Amino acid sequence: MQSLSARPWSVDRVLNQSFRNFELIVVDDGSTDETVSLVRRYEDSRIRLVRKENGGISSARNAGLNLVRGRYIAFLDSDDEWLPDMLAWTVPVLESRPEFGVVYARGQSMDRNGRPLDQWEGVPARFPGDDYASMLYGFFGCIQTSLIRRECFDRAGLFDENLAGRVDYDLFLRISRYFRFHFLDAILAHIRVHPGRITAPASSRYIQVFTSRLKVLDKAYAEPELPSSVLAIKPLAYRNAHMDLGLHWWNIGQYRQALSCYGRSVRVSGVPLRTLFRIGFQLLMTCCLGRTPWGARLPNLLAGIRTRLEKRRRRPAESRGAHD
Repeated sequence: MQSLSARPWSVDRVLNQSFRNFELIVVDDGSTDETVSLVRRYEDSRIRLVRKENGGISSARNAGLNLVRGRYIAFLDSDDEWLPDMLAWTVPVLESRPEFGVVYARGQSMDRNGRPLDQWEGVPARFPGDDYASMLYGFFGCIQTSLIRRECFDRAGLFDENLAGRVDYDLFLRISRYFRFHFLDAILAHIRVHPGRITAPASSRYIQVFTSRLKVLDKAYAEPELPSSVLAIKPLAYRNAHMDLGLHWWNIGQYRQALSCYGRSVRVSGVPLRTLFRIGFQLLMTCCLGRTPWGARLPNLLAGIRTRLEKRRRRPAESRGAHD
């Protein structure tokens, strides 16, 4: 599935997939540019163009979802690009592994000119075997590299059009309550980072977007009959959310609001000393290390080390016949 503005490269990246059996739904969300004329230049029967009044990203995606005919669904925004084997890697997983509702991989950031950056989205779940608790702890997915079974939307619902931001997080949270996620350790998409995106600090909606994480958590924890593992990590889930808010306030120079959020993260965490250490490391990365080439890669390097240690810890259980 595709959401498109007047940029043809996203359509090209879908049409050039090595996996060929798909339909491409292009949603024109009330654009005022050349979107329609650009899409109509393609002579490909797999493309379906939908035009609607502007309603935002959730509205556009839901409009496309209501027209889907296939069993599996993927999303790509107009600024981003799939690598040629995105579908070839993900479709076989859902075809052969019915126990998974979502398969996802890494998406690497790139600048406005298409040059790769040293950041990416998509990491293994924090708590192996418990994707719902892992998603509450922190968003580990990547919408640009995800392939989702259609029944996930039948069970969990569509995108929440009332949220100003974090709509991918909200959707994946709801899906992870009922379906399992499978991670592919490969980069299958490039995500464009530029000042004009709504998640950029210069955006007029920046504050609305990043403060939506707490609203998503509040929605999730308002659900009845939550699993004990989910209730157990509630302090850490809110700690991480407040730390995330603190970092965003810090990035736009609102230091008083940032310190207030960091204070709340310490109070709700249940592990104040550990939380203070995490805050210190986060600020060190933001103010110093993250501005160096090697420092920008450090969080992903540490995440990789944690993943390898977790795999080693699980091997004895797997050798006894345990399964993930």
